[in-house]
Amino acid sequence: MSCIILCVTVVSLSSSILTLTLIACDRFFGIVFALKARLTERRSWTFIFVVWVVSFAAAAPLLFYRKQFVRAWLNHTEVWCGESWPYVEILDPSTNQTTTEFRSKTIYYVLLSFILYWIPMVVLSLAYTAIVYKLWMHKTPGEGMVEAPVRVRVKRKVCKRRKHVVMTLYAFM
Repeated sequence: MSCIILCVTVVSLSSSILTLTLIACDRFFGIVFALKARLTERRSWTFIFVVWVVSFAAAAPLLFYRKQFVRAWLNHTEVWCGESWPYVEILDPSTNQTTTEFRSKTIYYVLLSFILYWIPMVVLSLAYTAIVYKLWMHKTPGEGMVEAPVRVRVKRKVCKRRKHVVMTLYAFM
């Protein structure tokens, strides 16, 4: 039972990160391509479905390769969850020593770090940078009017919020 908790945690973490990435993309298209951005309800549900499928796929190997181990001591029994990945033992004929390689474990964790850290971080950074650039540099029609100082303050406020969102994500990821 305790081994399943890690899978639930990975599913939750994955879905959160991927949802934040989709929100950033939606904001990007809504602001940068305001007149062309059309997110239909069906497309939204499709994106949500894909997020959950990817999240469950990211956690699936942990269901298979996390096992419950038991060690009996004199006064108590120790129970813990550990990883039991398949491995390959390679014999070096010159030194007559074997080395153990966990190839599938390495591939899994490298893919997981790219899918859940590097790709979302790049997408978030690019999306929010483009949004800030669009809001900061783009002049709206009638901006030279009386309301111009108010609009500039609103733009700066929005840019500060975006900056704080990205900085918070960098801090906690």
